[in-house]
This record gives sequence, C-alpha cells and structure tokens, in this order.
Amino acid sequence: MRHKEEKNRSVEEAAPKSALGKAWSVFTWLLVAVVVLIAMALVGVRLFGFKPFAVLSPSMTPKYGVGDLVYALPTDPEEIEVGDVLTFVANAEGTIVTHRVAEVDRENRCFYTKGDANESRDGNPVVYENAVGVVKFSLPKMGYVSSYLTSESGRFAAIAGVLTLILLMILPELFKPSGKKDTEKEEGAVSVDGADGKERGARMDDFDLKELGAGMDDFDIKGLGGEREEKE
Repeated sequence: MRHKEEKNRSVEEAAPKSALGKAWSVFTWLLVAVVVLIAMALVGVRLFGFKPFAVLSPSMTPKYGVGDLVYALPTDPEEIEVGDVLTFVANAEGTIVTHRVAEVDRENRCFYTKGDANESRDGNPVVYENAVGVVKFSLPKMGYVSSYLTSESGRFAAIAGVLTLILLMILPELFKPSGKKDTEKEEGAVSVDGADGKERGARMDDFDLKELGAGMDDFDIKGLGGEREEKE
C-alpha cells in the first residue's frame, strides 16, 4: 500500500513537469520550422534555379510592393515575351531592376522595359546578356527579412539565433525531470518485493507441508507398531 501511495505521489509531481516539457518541445519545434522556412525561402530555392531579389522601390506596384521578395528564374532570352516581368542588370554598376517587358527587339537582341507604376519606359534597352530571369512568384514583405539578413548585423543575428535554437533543443535533456526515473525505480522495487514475498511464501508452504508430512508419517508408524504388539 505504501508503495502505491508513493508511486501515485511521484506521478502527480511528474505530471506538471511533463506538461511543461511538452510545451517546451512544441515551442522549440515551431522555432525550428520558422528557421527552416526562412532558410528555404532565401537559400533553398536556389537549388531549384530561382534567384530571390528584394523589391526596393514602388515602380511595380500594385503587382509587387516595397519589401516583397521576387523569385526570378533564368530563361532563354529568345523565350521572353512582351508582358513578362523581367529582372535584369540595369547599368555598369550592377544595379538590379525588375520591370515588365514592353517591347522585344529580336533583331538587336534587346528588350524595352517599363515599371507598372511608371508613366514612361525605361531610358535604356536591356540587352539579352543582362537578363537575369523572369519572375515566377513572390513572397510579400519577405524582402525586408532578406535585406536584413544580408547585412552585417543581420548575419551576426542569424548566427546567434541558430546557436540559441541549438541551446533550446538540448536544454530539456540537460534538465530532464527525474520523476519518471524515480517512478520506474519504485515500480521495480515493488516488483522485486512482490517476487521475494511470493518466494518466501512458497518456502513457508513447502516447509509446512514437509513438517505436516513428517508428523503424519511418525503417527502412522507408531500406530501400526502398537497394533502389532497387541496382536502378538
């Protein structure tokens, strides 16, 4: 009875710790999921050929707003048509621009582009060699995250975040509640005590039966001997 009470008490004490551990685990895995999604959005897509670019001006609104992240897929210039949204190198300084193709000049191998929100075309044509790719999709406001993480402070923050996440994942193992282990030990002790009790009971029963048998044999022998003597 005492063992059962101690077991119940250990289970009751371990229950809040177990609930806290589960909540901590869910929180940690949610953070892992967020980190994985961000990594896929900024880096993983490159494995499929996409190149992400942050939108820095409102020239393509309402299609793409400031802070959006657009994904350009390298495309054969001969396949680019009027109406495609093209990401390209705009000048010798390497400025990247994303505007819509307004005209294609196959003879001179160039494109004329225009921002959806602009009133006029861009001043300079885009030669085939400067085409980066055609935009296939975008993620709203993810450009802010991309711009921050590519900055110096953002890189330090990303490293610190990953280290913190690793620490959060190993903390539960370092401070694992001992209630479960204590309960298992108590259960083992109860089982051993029960087995010992059964073994002791078996020995006692065997001993009693032996004693009883010995007494009956002695009684029978004496009784039989007495009868023989009377007959003689």
